[in-house]
Amino acid sequence: MTSFLHSLRITYPRSLIACLSLCALLYMSGCRTADDLPLRQPAAGRTHIFARGQMKYGLGDEYLRRWTDRPLFQDTALRNDSPLTSSASFSRMIDIARGYRLDGFAFLGETTGRLAVFPFTADAAPDDFYLLPEFVAGEKAEPKRQMLEAAIASPYTFRIDERIPITGYNLDTMPLDKWRPLIEAFRRDYGQETFLFLPDFVRPWGAMRQKHQNDEPITDADIEATKSILREWLDLFDGLHFAGASGCKRDHRFDEDYYRDVVIRTYREVLAEPAYAVKLLSLSATIGHENCTRIGYSLSHDGTKTLRHGMDAALAARPDIMVLPEWDEQNENTSLRPTVYNGTSTGRILRYYMQTLHNEPLSPLTGDDFGSPNLVISYRKIVVLGEPLEIEVLNVPDGSRKGSIQARLELRTPTGDSVWQSESFTLKADRLADRTLIVPSEELADHPVLLPVLHVSGGNGWQTFRDGLHHLQLRATWNWDYKWVKHPLRDLAPMRTFSFTMVQPPDANGICTIQAEVDCGEPLMSVEILDDDAVVHAVSADGQSLRERHDLDLYAVHLRSFHRKQMLGTLRVTGADAQWQEPQPPPLAKAPLRDGALHLAGNLDWYPRTAWFALPIGDPGTATLDVDLKVLKASIPLAEVRRLGIWSQNYQGATLTVSHAFQQPDHPLHLGKTSASFTARIQPAMPTSVLHLRAITASGRQYQSAPIMPYAATGETLPIRVWSGTAKAPVDLDVDAIRVPAIDYRFDADRQALMVSNAGRLLFGHLGGFTDPVTWRGGNGGRDGSAFVRYTTYPADATEMAPTWRRDGDRDLLEFDGKGTYINMPQGVLPRQSSFTLTFEILPAEVSAPQILFINYGSYIGSITVRLMDGRLHLGYVNDKLDNVQVDTGLEIVPGRWQRIAVSYDLEALQARVDGQSAGPWPCRGPGAYDVPSAFGGFGPGGDDTFTGPQGWFKGTLRSLRIVHRPYIWE
Repeated sequence: MTSFLHSLRITYPRSLIACLSLCALLYMSGCRTADDLPLRQPAAGRTHIFARGQMKYGLGDEYLRRWTDRPLFQDTALRNDSPLTSSASFSRMIDIARGYRLDGFAFLGETTGRLAVFPFTADAAPDDFYLLPEFVAGEKAEPKRQMLEAAIASPYTFRIDERIPITGYNLDTMPLDKWRPLIEAFRRDYGQETFLFLPDFVRPWGAMRQKHQNDEPITDADIEATKSILREWLDLFDGLHFAGASGCKRDHRFDEDYYRDVVIRTYREVLAEPAYAVKLLSLSATIGHENCTRIGYSLSHDGTKTLRHGMDAALAARPDIMVLPEWDEQNENTSLRPTVYNGTSTGRILRYYMQTLHNEPLSPLTGDDFGSPNLVISYRKIVVLGEPLEIEVLNVPDGSRKGSIQARLELRTPTGDSVWQSESFTLKADRLADRTLIVPSEELADHPVLLPVLHVSGGNGWQTFRDGLHHLQLRATWNWDYKWVKHPLRDLAPMRTFSFTMVQPPDANGICTIQAEVDCGEPLMSVEILDDDAVVHAVSADGQSLRERHDLDLYAVHLRSFHRKQMLGTLRVTGADAQWQEPQPPPLAKAPLRDGALHLAGNLDWYPRTAWFALPIGDPGTATLDVDLKVLKASIPLAEVRRLGIWSQNYQGATLTVSHAFQQPDHPLHLGKTSASFTARIQPAMPTSVLHLRAITASGRQYQSAPIMPYAATGETLPIRVWSGTAKAPVDLDVDAIRVPAIDYRFDADRQALMVSNAGRLLFGHLGGFTDPVTWRGGNGGRDGSAFVRYTTYPADATEMAPTWRRDGDRDLLEFDGKGTYINMPQGVLPRQSSFTLTFEILPAEVSAPQILFINYGSYIGSITVRLMDGRLHLGYVNDKLDNVQVDTGLEIVPGRWQRIAVSYDLEALQARVDGQSAGPWPCRGPGAYDVPSAFGGFGPGGDDTFTGPQGWFKGTLRSLRIVHRPYIWE
C-alpha cells in the first residue's frame, strides 16, 4: 500500500480572493495591485446570467461514436427532421436550465433557423426565464432586422429598463466602419431607447494573452493600446462584452490571473472613465473546451475548477450580464446542460451561484437523497502513465448540511486490493470548496485499471462510496480522450442488483459473451455496455433490436466523401434475406425502404452516413451488398466482409466501408422499466479493451459496474519511456507487453483500402479518406479521422487520394503519385506523451523536390514531420510549448533504390537512421503539441508552413510501415 504522497490545492470561491485584492499581475517595472476601482452596481440590480445555446444538438439526436459524451437526458422519442432541436426538446432544456436558476438562454439569432427559439419559448411559457439575442459578424442587415423585430415582439426577451441588450460573438472580425451604418440605422428605425448593443472582441487580447503564456511582461503600452480600441468601440456601442473566457496556460489550465487581472481589469478601468460610466459590462465563464477527437483538448475542465474560477473572477467584477458558452455545444464538450459524464455537477454548481445572486436560501435539487453529502468527485476517465492522476472532491453548499465533512480517498484494483490512499481531509459544508488529490500515475504503472473509493463522515458515521463510480483507466502510452468524469454522490442510482460477467472469453474471431442483470429502485432510461467508453450494446424495451438478437449478424455500411458529392441511389442485399434497421439513424433517418432496397438521397460529404442491416447468423454464402449510387457503384461479397471483419474501398475520394458490426446503431427508446437481464456478443476493439456496464435512470441517476478486461496480461514486460508531469522529465517504466502498441501495418491488397495491425482496431489506418469508418471513433464534421480538415490542407487539383496496390513477387506494395495520395492514420498511432520509433521502407522516384513522408497533423500540429528535401532526410518536432525544432539530418536519400528509414524520439531528443547509418541526437524536449491524426504520403496544398516546413507529396513506393511506442527499436 502506497503512503499518502500528494494532497494539493484546496480552493475556495475566488470572488473572496478578488474582493480582498490578494492577486496581482506584475508587468514591466510597475504592477497593477489593489483593486481600487469603483464598485460597479449592475444596471438591473444584480448580474443576470445566460447560457448560450447552439440549439442544434437536440435531446433526440444520435450521439454514438462521434462524441466523447452525450446529453444525460437524451431521448430518441424527441427526434425530429429539423437541423435544430424540436420544440419539445427545447421545452425540456428550459425546465433543466430553470432548475439551475439561470436567467435564460442567449443565442445567435441570425444563424439558420434560430429564430424558432422565440416561438419555442412561447410554447414552453416559462416563468422568469428570458432570451438574450446575440449578433454575429456580417454586413447583411436583413437577418439582424428579423432577429431584432422578433426580440421586440417577444415578451420573453430580456430587458434592462425596457431596453433589449444584444451581445455579440467575435464582432471585431468585421471592422468598426462596417458596423457603424448598421447600428446607426437600427437606432434610427427602432428608436434610440430600444436596444443596448454590446460587442465582443477578439483582436485586442491575442497578443497580450500570448505574452502572458510566455511569461513576458505586459507593458503599460500594451494596456493603453487595448484601451484605445475599446474606447473607439464604446463611442458607438452601449457597452462591452467578453465571450472568450477560455484563455489557458501552456498546461491547458484556465488562466484565472490573466482573465481577472488583465482582461477584466482593463474593461473596468475603461468603464470607470467618466465618458463611459453609463456603459454596460458583459462577461463570461466556461466549463472547459475539448474538441472531442479533433485535437484532444485545448482547455481542461480541471475537475470543476475552470467553471468555478471563471465564475468567481467574473462575478467579482459585478457585470451587468454574463453569457456562459455553451448550453448544448456537443462537439467541443463545453455543454453546461447535464451530460452523461458530467452528471448534474454543473447544475449543482450554477444553482449555488444563482441562488446566492438571488439572495435566496440555498436549497438542494429536487429528489436529492440527503443521506449522502452534496459532494462531487471528478477525475479524468483515461490518463497516460506519467500524467498526474488528479481527483477532485468538491463540496457544493445547498443548505442540507452544517458543520464539517471529513473524507478520505482510496484507489483499489478491480479485485479489491488497495494500492493508494490519502489522509483524511476536511471540507466545510457551507463553502463551495474542493480538495484535489494528486498522484503521479507512474507510481501506479502496474495497474491498467483502478477504482476510486471515497470514505465520508458527516455526522451519521462513516459512509463508503465504492460501487457505481466510473473506473480510472491508466493507458501505458497513448490517449486522446481528455474527458473528465464528474460524479455527484447524490447521482448514484439505487441498485438492488447489478451484475456484469464475461461468461465466454474472446473466441478466434475476438467475440466474447457478456451476461448482465440490473434491478433498480426507479425506472431506467438506458442500460448499456461500453468498450473503452464507447457504447457497443444497448438494451431495448422488448429486447428485439437487430443488435440484441442472437440469431442475426449485424452489418454496417459507412459512406463518406472527401469532397461534397450527390448521393442518389440504392443499397440492396441480394442472395439473402436482409432485415434493414428502421428507421436508420440520422442523417439517413429519412432513407425509405422500398422493394427490399434502401433509397438514399442528398449530399455525401465529410459527415458520416451509416446504414445498418442484419442477416441470419453464420456464413452469408453468395449474398452481396449491391451499391448503386450516383457517386459509386459496387457489389461486395458479404462472406468476404464476414471473413475479414471489415472491408473498405476508395472511389476517387468517396469511401465505402462495410463491417460485420458489433457496435450499437442508435439509442433505443427509454426502457421505462426497473429491471433488465440479457446476454450480449461483444467484439473488443483493442487487446487492452476495458468493458463495463452503465445504467441511467429516468431521473438522471447513474450506476457503473466494475470493469472487465477480456484479454489477460501476457506476463511479459517491456520498457517504455513516458513524460512525467510531476518530474517534468521522462521516466522509464516496465509494463505488460499487451499495453505497448507495436503497430506493424499489414500490406495486403485483399484488404483494399484498409491498413490493419494486431495493435487493435482503434489504431487501424486507411488509404485516403477518413479513419473513423474503420475505428468507429470520431468523424464529426471532417475535423476528426483525417489529417486534412475539410480538404483545406489538401491540394485542390488532386483527385485520387488512395495509393494503389502493386504486386512485386510475393508481396504487395503501395504506389504514391506525388499529387495527393496518402495513408490516413488515427489519433493515438503517434503517441503524444510517450516515446516512439517510426520505421518505413521507401523507393522514391525522385528526391530533390520537397516531399513530406510522414506527418502528425490535424486541425493543429501534433508533433513530428518527416520529409525529403534536397536529397536528404529532414525532421521537425513541435512540443507542447510550441517549441519548433527543424533538423537537416544530413542523411542522403537516393532515388530508385529501396531504403529503410527510421526515426525515434525519446522525449528528449530525435535520432534518425537510413539503412543503418545513424544521425543525431538533436535535442527537443517534452510531449507533442496536440493529439491529432497522422498521414504518410504528403501534406498541404503547397508552400511553406511554420510547423511543417516546405510542403509536398511523395512520389514513389512504400513496402512497410511500423510505429512502436518505444524508443530505438531499430530492427
